[in-house]
Amino acid sequence: MPLCAYCGSSIDASVCPICGGTAASPTPVISEQAANVAAALCYLALVAGGALFLAWGPYDRHPKIRFHAHQSIFLGVSWVAIWFVFSAVSLAFHLAGIFFVAHLSTAIGMTFLVFWVYMIGNTYLGREVILPVIGPAAQRQV
Repeated sequence: MPLCAYCGSSIDASVCPICGGTAASPTPVISEQAANVAAALCYLALVAGGALFLAWGPYDRHPKIRFHAHQSIFLGVSWVAIWFVFSAVSLAFHLAGIFFVAHLSTAIGMTFLVFWVYMIGNTYLGREVILPVIGPAAQRQV
């Protein structure tokens, strides 16, 4: 089903009943390499990068880029949530006199850094990486 080039709504005829715009192809013509680069750039700034590509046409209509934009947003939000919870637990242990937990924060940060670079690299190479929990949620958003 074609989409309106102006408002993005689905249309049956050649003219959009909502805004009066014309039909456009449902998937914009973007080369595979350009789609891989745009999808990898979604992960570069996590939430901000994903939001940028969801708002920036013609990338906002490409299914692969939309998937990686949503997955990067969900990844960024989940990482901040995990960091916040772990920081609160670490502070509680530190105040209780248990100091070994403070070093785990560095290990978690380094693990996330390696994982983040892995996601950028594989997405750039065109490999589809679907994360276990947030990947299906990102697929539902496309």
